[in-house]
Amino acid sequence: MTQSGLENPQETGASLLRDVEALVACGPRVAGSPAERAAANYIVSELRAAGLSPELLEWDAWISLPAKEAWIETADGVRIAGKGVAFAADSGAAGVRGPLRRLDEPGRLDGAIVLVDGLPHLARLEAAASRGAQAVVAVSADDHAHYWQISPLWGSPARAADLARMAPIPALQVSRSDGERLAQLACDRGAVRLVAPVDSGWRRVVMPTVSIPGREAGELLIGGHYCSWGPGATDNAAGNALMLDLARRHAGGPRPRFGLRLAWWTGHEQGGYAGSAHFADVFHDVLAAHALAYLSVDNVGSRGATIWQVQNTGAELHDYATGIRDRLAPLDPAAAGFARTLLPARKDRGIPASRPARNGDQSFGGLGLASLQVASWLAEDAADRIPGTGLPWWWHTDEDKPAYCDHAVLARDLAVHVALVEGLVNAQTLPIDPAAQARDLVAALQAVVESAPELALAPELLALAETYADSVATRALSDGQRVALTKTLNPVLFHGLSATEFDMTRQSALLPGLSAALDWPGLPAEQRRFAEIGLRRAANRVAAAIRSALSLLQNEATP
Repeated sequence: MTQSGLENPQETGASLLRDVEALVACGPRVAGSPAERAAANYIVSELRAAGLSPELLEWDAWISLPAKEAWIETADGVRIAGKGVAFAADSGAAGVRGPLRRLDEPGRLDGAIVLVDGLPHLARLEAAASRGAQAVVAVSADDHAHYWQISPLWGSPARAADLARMAPIPALQVSRSDGERLAQLACDRGAVRLVAPVDSGWRRVVMPTVSIPGREAGELLIGGHYCSWGPGATDNAAGNALMLDLARRHAGGPRPRFGLRLAWWTGHEQGGYAGSAHFADVFHDVLAAHALAYLSVDNVGSRGATIWQVQNTGAELHDYATGIRDRLAPLDPAAAGFARTLLPARKDRGIPASRPARNGDQSFGGLGLASLQVASWLAEDAADRIPGTGLPWWWHTDEDKPAYCDHAVLARDLAVHVALVEGLVNAQTLPIDPAAQARDLVAALQAVVESAPELALAPELLALAETYADSVATRALSDGQRVALTKTLNPVLFHGLSATEFDMTRQSALLPGLSAALDWPGLPAEQRRFAEIGLRRAANRVAAAIRSALSLLQNEATP
């Protein structure tokens, strides 16, 4: 195989596609299923064939599986098929009955089954239930229904009480055309029955992982989910194939400066990121001591992809990832403008949407790892694009087959990822920029000060952060200091509770422990009293991290 993959894209793409086809042949790789285990065995066998010594992790995870068949039935017996929702309430085989209405109607919705547009997010189910609705039917933005998950947790529940946070009512999604038919029925408040069984509980799961040592201490963590809803060719067998290629490249020949640790996540959707969360828990000490950064490999290889998007990337690696993207897959101004609209909205003002978000197996912020990801998306005018996204219509459907992978796209994805990896594991100087991270810290605290100027703690924190930012910007840093400084601040930048606990939210904001300050203008006086106590405690944690970073500037550290 050629060095980057771009010298002969057809050959490179065909090679990657062989792994994609082998994984798809295992069947839908639902977490805890025989098909998923077969796929894990394939990954392990390929790693062994390359001369590596992989490990197959096995444990019990909380997995939520919507029934293969879900539907809504009209009073005259017409069934409209849909896709169930992981972590929604179980409708039971008999389903629930009620008048069909819309969530955006005013007033109570007692006993109703309500229509919403788009994906069936947890917040929508909670809003519907609070007004008395029995279930939610979400209408897709395109002519295909898509599987979805709405866990309020991150990974498996850590206590029985966590289960009370789950969605209170059942849900499913239907296609746009079916939604239009149901919208007319909702105008008349026609009677319907929704059947969307969900089986949630503990299941035995497996997860392949392998380590490739480097010449020096330190390693790059590379991860991507291998579980899937349906065939999952582009989501995420293509990413799995890319990871296998990266492992094979480093299995023989000279050792890189730093090592690689690769893991194929289970429970991405059906477990609410159970695999990566478990990995962060079990390998906490190893990752805390040795990991340099986390490269997420997901959403690659789709036919028609022309936009390579830097996303889930911390400030400290943003310029590095963007530079590689611009060199190997540049965007023209129009494409760059459209790409910016694809990133999820954030709660914090002034923070780029390309920063790590509360999605996509971003389980390593508490460990302090710098994060990066470059995914390939469809352009604005692509015929296969789901409106409002950069995703293709086959995403999260039973039609995501190898035919929808593209050789040239796979080859460019590989070239980008080879460059991302090589520039880290063989760097003369690590491209991790603590000064950029410090600028994000200052910007996040400026947003807190602007939202809640009367909070005395906010200006104090901002002044401390500015002192650190000014200091780190003028220092020549060793690689050890770059990693240590990043790991010192990321736990407070990305975890609100503690470094080892995952926050119970899907809202993305830097300094989540201080996020209540962003809501300050709208908080009633009584709620402000409670919030101020929590904010003071969170501020103490943030201040301690900044002081630790200032202290580290005076000392050498090793990765």
